[in-house]
Amino acid sequence: MTQALTTTALGMTIVFLVLALIYGSIVILGLFEPKASVAAATIPPFSTAPAGGPAAVTPEEEAAIHAAIAHHTGRAPETFQTRISPVKKES
Repeated sequence: MTQALTTTALGMTIVFLVLALIYGSIVILGLFEPKASVAAATIPPFSTAPAGGPAAVTPEEEAAIHAAIAHHTGRAPETFQTRISPVKKES
């Protein structure tokens, strides 16, 4: 019984040490990731998709996609452009 508890404690200690090592390496690698710089120049607003056809994206949908990308990347919406083009579906 004592040997089983010792083996369990040793195994859990090794697991948590490896997890801490992985977490530490992720944090250290994150320090080397380049941060997005804010452009000084004004970037024109995103373009709208061509109208017509079922594949066309409305301006509201394109604005929602642009906002979602900005939120996901952590960048200000004014610092990049989103250009959405329709995809031709193969039959």
